[in-house]
Amino acid sequence: MNPLQTAARQLSLVILDTPWSKVALTDLLSAALSGGPPDPSALAARILFHCGSERSPSFSRLVEVLSTDNDFRERFKQPGAQETVIRLPLQPATMQAMIPGLATQPLPLIPTVHDLAIWLGLSDKELEWFAGIDRRHEPEQDTRLHHYHYGWQSRRHGHQRLLEKPKPRLKAVQHMILGEILDRVPIHASAHGFCRGRSCKTAVMPHLGRDVLLRLDLQNFFPSVGWARVRAVFSSLGYPSGVSRILAGLCTHRTSVPLAGPAFRQLPWDFRKMLRNRHLPQGAPTSPALANLCAWHLDSRLHGLGQRLDLHYTRYADDLAISGTIDRHYLARTVLPLIGAITLEEGFRLNHRKTRMMTRSQRQRFCGITVNVRPNPARCEYDTLKATLFNCVTHGPESQNRDKRQDFRQHLQGRVSNISFLNPERGKKLQTLMEQVRWK
Repeated sequence: MNPLQTAARQLSLVILDTPWSKVALTDLLSAALSGGPPDPSALAARILFHCGSERSPSFSRLVEVLSTDNDFRERFKQPGAQETVIRLPLQPATMQAMIPGLATQPLPLIPTVHDLAIWLGLSDKELEWFAGIDRRHEPEQDTRLHHYHYGWQSRRHGHQRLLEKPKPRLKAVQHMILGEILDRVPIHASAHGFCRGRSCKTAVMPHLGRDVLLRLDLQNFFPSVGWARVRAVFSSLGYPSGVSRILAGLCTHRTSVPLAGPAFRQLPWDFRKMLRNRHLPQGAPTSPALANLCAWHLDSRLHGLGQRLDLHYTRYADDLAISGTIDRHYLARTVLPLIGAITLEEGFRLNHRKTRMMTRSQRQRFCGITVNVRPNPARCEYDTLKATLFNCVTHGPESQNRDKRQDFRQHLQGRVSNISFLNPERGKKLQTLMEQVRWK
């Protein structure tokens, strides 16, 4: 590495956690460069111009700006530049400015990694161990040295789903991060999954009675979100680079191949590669909120596309829906490829096997709800539950509990409540039958 690159990287490390203002940058550059050249005040102004004046940029962007600055290059390309010393002033890290309007409530101030350990009630060594950035225990097969349990869930189509569930102590840490930080950051208005006050019913309401409904699915939604994107979320909230790094480590996971079992080898190669890198684990309480925040740009671009074409767009977890009054051939030939391109640019990928286009003459379904006229459950689901309740009234509930459920009454009540939530009229009929059942 040449002297210019070395100097740019050293100086960027110091600038990264400095209060992002011209006065603070000028004082830091004056101390680091011993007064110049280049002129500290002019260099600070140029850095703010190229990187933006609202908040500090990434480390790579700072290195790029310094490496291409003419005055900075002139100093470290002169003869004897290798002996030029940059004085790195030791100063505590500070919280950076947050993007305006990003959080609905004040976020906890955590300027250093030690402060993060105190906030979480951990020692510094425990914090490093839970974050797992150093990868020391990855090759070990002793489950006590790992923070996740693995399980497999069969699916109707495609390969099995890997569930990565954090152990109690890490799960408590993630719940604290979720409640005190992530839940205070609003998600996009088009996102309806994993959000208080929104549900599958609110996700389907904009699509009622539309001529055409296009339903899409994001492939491997949680594993597609990597460690770098999670770290960028915490950085955008104002947390210094070291704190963002540890927070991202606490919320992401790298799958242990020996512990995942032989089913892991049956997965497609690209999916296995995705899981062996740090990703959002499906089973961690922080994963849904972080996935929604990382999909902000995707939601914004698809929402803007919908507004331009007079279409309605919503997303429930990894399920996307776009509907409106539009020619279905134009939607298939032009809009669908455009959606696929936007999805790829934002770091996701469509599962084309689950893409469905439904016209008004067909049964239009999204999130398991029929949306042709009003939100309704599937007709077969309603008829089956109605027949089950009728048989419970006639022959007793024991005759219908074929799956030997421990609390069959609560199981039926939950199904009735779900239909009542979607269609109160049908739910009222089912509830009447439910009250006629004689329970022992």
